[in-house]
Amino acid sequence: RDTSKRFEARLDPDRFVRVHRQTIVAVDRVRAMTQLSSGDAAIRLDSGAELRVSRGYRERLQSRLLWAAPA
Repeated sequence: RDTSKRFEARLDPDRFVRVHRQTIVAVDRVRAMTQLSSGDAAIRLDSGAELRVSRGYRERLQSRLLWAAPA
């Protein structure tokens, strides 16, 4: 057993990003992101899974998606 913070520290920061307190996703698996009225966001992964992104992690994910977007 380990904390999410320690687990996140072992992952490649160019490939993974935390989106919620207990949720870390691979950036290349995110297919869509929708802003919610609460300030949070929702993402859809290539598997079809939908996850909530807390407002505290939303901007970090947005910048990573822009960085990872093909030119």
